[in-house]
Amino acid sequence: SINANIGNTAKADGSALTIKTNAVPVTVKNLKLTGGNSTGNGGGLNVVIGGSLNGKRTLTLGDGTSSNPLSVTENKGLNGGGVYVEAYTCTINDYVSITSNSAVKSGDNTGDGGGVYANTNFLYVKGGTIASNTADRNGGGISDGTSSCKTFIFGSACIGASSASDPATS
Repeated sequence: SINANIGNTAKADGSALTIKTNAVPVTVKNLKLTGGNSTGNGGGLNVVIGGSLNGKRTLTLGDGTSSNPLSVTENKGLNGGGVYVEAYTCTINDYVSITSNSAVKSGDNTGDGGGVYANTNFLYVKGGTIASNTADRNGGGISDGTSSCKTFIFGSACIGASSASDPATS
């Protein structure tokens, strides 16, 4: 794990932290990602796990312990103001805070998923907080990037106080 506060401005996907790999499970924990500002996807965190081994294409946010918290706050990006993920499965655990992020529409590009944009087959929100995020179009808190995404929210998960609106129709 990485122990750091990370924040910056980028013109490509993933302004604060980008992880791109093939068929390798990824866990992000014990980290604070704040102040990212991307014209691409994932203002705070952008994770793309490619490859054909679905069981290995997994992203886990946090490990569920208070000693390894993950904070993604006050970031801005196109899709996934806080977190953008392309994987087979994404799991969000206890002691993960995804708050005060914004997905910002740019021209014809979407601006979905203020907190999390999940381009996954399965999204499991087992704990943590996803709140006070905004999106210019869909999914102030969470937006699923595929029509086949199955989202499960259970355990101690707290999701709320997020907003989305499409300026073209408002």
